[in-house]
This record gives sequence, structure tokens and C-alpha cells, in this order.
Amino acid sequence: MSHMHPQVYHGQAWIVETTNGTEIVPVDVCERGSREALADYLEGEQTAKASKRTGYLARMSAPGFMDATDWTLHATWGAAHDYLAETYGNDEAPNAGEPCEDDAGEICPVWEAAHHANGRSVAAKNDGGRYKIVRSYMDRHGNTTRRTIATRLTLTQARAHCNDPATHGTDRNGRRFFDGYTAM
Repeated sequence: MSHMHPQVYHGQAWIVETTNGTEIVPVDVCERGSREALADYLEGEQTAKASKRTGYLARMSAPGFMDATDWTLHATWGAAHDYLAETYGNDEAPNAGEPCEDDAGEICPVWEAAHHANGRSVAAKNDGGRYKIVRSYMDRHGNTTRRTIATRLTLTQARAHCNDPATHGTDRNGRRFFDGYTAM
């Protein structure tokens, strides 16, 4: 899976028992937990009421492509990255607590967001981290939703993130999406 990269972020997810086992659907993908709303996002038939949980959502994803593993939910950022490394043999997943960096040495916004959510501070580069990344989705009916996926970024980090081809396109559920940045 050398073309696959880890995706980890803190958020809420629907835990759904189905005929294919337990399936996880991020709340930012499907805001309502009703059987009808979740049906489009499940592989199996729902067998019990969905429950909402908060934690670190993790999966492997191929930037620029729709290839992705199923979401998993973990109590800590470190547990999420450890799971990805153990399950998929991913050498790119850093050890718990270590920042992942891109080729330019910029700290990954997902790592920063996770560590800010944990109450730990990460030293901001350049202009003090006054920007946030907002992911915007549009479903096949034209409905739009937005969620903040990273905060306290420098302008350089925000621009680099939004220029990545993996930050816009169509997800596996057919929703169009793009990431944009704005001042906090």
C-alpha cells in the first residue's frame, strides 16, 4: 500500500451494526443517524440503531484517487496511527506523539489538529498559526455541509494543504468536496 497515506482526525462517528459487521460512518459525512440517512453509506443492511461516538477516525487513503480503506475509530491519536501501521504496514505513520511531516518539512495539519484537540500545543511556524482549513462537501442533491479539519495553521501551511490535489475531488460516496482556508 505504498500509494496509500494515513488519514487521522478527531471527530464523531456513527457506529452501526450491519449484516457485514460493525461499520463506521463519520458524522461529517452523514449528519443524521437515521436508518434512511445512513443507508447510502453502508455496505450491509443495518441491524440495530446507530450510536454516536467521539474519537480519532483513521483510514488509509490514496491522495488524488478514491481508493481508501474503511474508517476505524480509536480513543487516542497514537492508537489510531499504531493501528494503521500494524494493519497496513505503513512506514509513513509516525509513532504516537511524533509529528508527520511532508517533503517540505511542514508539520501535517492533521497532526496539529489532533494535538490541539488533546490540549497540547504545537509551536506554530511563520505567522503564528492564525488560519483554519474548512472542508466543504456537496452531495448529489446540491446540499452543502462544512467542517473544520485543522486549526492554528500558518498561512504557508494552509496554502500548502489546499494546493494538494488530494484536498479536492469526489469522495467514495459521490460527494464533491474541496478544502479552503480562512483566517481564524
